[in-house]
Amino acid sequence: MKFTKEVYEALVHVRQFYPEIIQVVYNSNGLWNYATEFFDKQIFDMQKINIEILENAQRSVTQFPAVFDFWQYK
Repeated sequence: MKFTKEVYEALVHVRQFYPEIIQVVYNSNGLWNYATEFFDKQIFDMQKINIEILENAQRSVTQFPAVFDFWQYK
């Protein structure tokens, strides 16, 4: 599973508003959950988050389920 530039950019975008978020988990259907290291769920203020960035990230993932940790991007 490749950690794409789009996934990294989405994590950076979300972390601008929620710095405690460090990972994104995609289920087998490609639905996402951005979470802390303890898998705490976050409720996003949708006026802050650009959904298009998150959708681009989801489209860049080629295999589901998938987990990406912010600190693992190379």
